[in-house]
Amino acid sequence: MSSAIGPSKGALDAGLSLGRMQAERSQDTGVAGNARAASDREDIKKVANEFESLFLNIVMKAMRNTVQKSGLIDGGNAEEIYKSMLDEEYTKMMAAQRTTGIANQIEDFMLRSQGLLGADQASGKAAGGVGIRAYQNATLQNAAKSATMDIERSLRSKAI
Repeated sequence: MSSAIGPSKGALDAGLSLGRMQAERSQDTGVAGNARAASDREDIKKVANEFESLFLNIVMKAMRNTVQKSGLIDGGNAEEIYKSMLDEEYTKMMAAQRTTGIANQIEDFMLRSQGLLGADQASGKAAGGVGIRAYQNATLQNAAKSATMDIERSLRSKAI
């Protein structure tokens, strides 16, 4: 199986549909334009999720390529196909949860570039990402728990 990394058909289709969407949006005005803007927001969200999924899939492929094969239990071509399909589903699920912040950043950028979102209306998700904030919060909570436990141990040892 080749390990060449390149754009997939889905990514190219997403790019073409985005181009079509931009051309149609430039022709819309009034109430129809507002309805189209709402539709554009959904399309942009979908494209951002697809891009994040594609990116995560490339990362998964690169990670799989670093694992050495033993030859004892490797299943050959069928296993490679199954693993690639499984990785694709994993990355779709990961992208749908939007934990990395990639899709949020792409969505905010695309909304601003389309004039659908002002710089002052940015969701805040793009700056830092949901995943990073969750990691930072968990790290701070773990550090606080650890410090509390250290203090309690120290007080117990002095009391004895």
